[in-house]
Amino acid sequence: MSSFNKKTLILIFTLFLQIIFLPACKEHSSEANTKIKEKKKITLRVTGAFALYPLMEILAGHYEEINTKIKIFVTPGSATKGNAAVVFNRADIGMFSKNIDLLQYKDSLIWLEVAKNAVLPIINSRNPVIDSIKSKGITEKNLINVFVSGKINKWSELYKTNHNKNINCYTRSDLCGAGDIFAEFLETSQQNLKGIGVYGDPGMISAIKNDIYSIGYCNFRYAYNNTNKLNEGIEVFPLDINNNGVIDTDENIYSDLSNFRNSIKSINSSFPIKSGLYLLIKKNSNNKFARKFLNWILTEGQKYVEEAGYVPVKQSIIKDNILKLPE
Repeated sequence: MSSFNKKTLILIFTLFLQIIFLPACKEHSSEANTKIKEKKKITLRVTGAFALYPLMEILAGHYEEINTKIKIFVTPGSATKGNAAVVFNRADIGMFSKNIDLLQYKDSLIWLEVAKNAVLPIINSRNPVIDSIKSKGITEKNLINVFVSGKINKWSELYKTNHNKNINCYTRSDLCGAGDIFAEFLETSQQNLKGIGVYGDPGMISAIKNDIYSIGYCNFRYAYNNTNKLNEGIEVFPLDINNNGVIDTDENIYSDLSNFRNSIKSINSSFPIKSGLYLLIKKNSNNKFARKFLNWILTEGQKYVEEAGYVPVKQSIIKDNILKLPE
């Protein structure tokens, strides 16, 4: 073979290799550049109360759309976890759903009320005495007898019925806002609530769905699905607020999310198991990105609060919150 033919073959082979591998190299380079860009994103860590988790997921998603250099990680845990995580620098923003008087390390924190919450007693929709439950409801006194004193243990003791089955109570195993607010209504503490411990609102919903003789409680947003109807297998245990043995029209407020939210928003609302939902940040925080995100939540982001199925707070509270944020 001539020297010329050898050189020609080598050149052709070299060109062939370039054609084969160059696109792969470019693709690899593109992936590498993408990863570098992703690494350059500013990350914000948000953790705490399950009650706020669905709302914060939606707010974070909208904020990331208009601030592409920001990545927000939202993880649910408990109100107590949200409180501690911010104080000990394990999160930039905490989610808190307890009575604000129970906030620990108050002197080092700023708390911003961003929505209203309510806690609902819930049961399985296939409960054999569901008709009596929906028409007669349950009083505060009998909830205490079920969850605290244990004086009432069977469904036949609540209603005149032949269903002599035990009432299976479920409570939260994590120290949470829902447990705290529910217990406060029953004039006790969460630790004194009787029942099988389950973790988080998702755990509670699952437990109630799988036990027809169950009773528990949850943050109101978890009782309803994305179509604003009660989740399949779940029914709200209506409160007989005026103790007359009947669920009156103004007490029958749970059929869908819009109806319930409107009742909570009303100035004349008599529903008693409710609280604020708060976001926490350290007073001396120098994280300007966290502050900007919070400021956006209190201004432009407010339009998403009601869209997410939550109850907004008054504008006067929002204005006060904005003034609390450091420059």
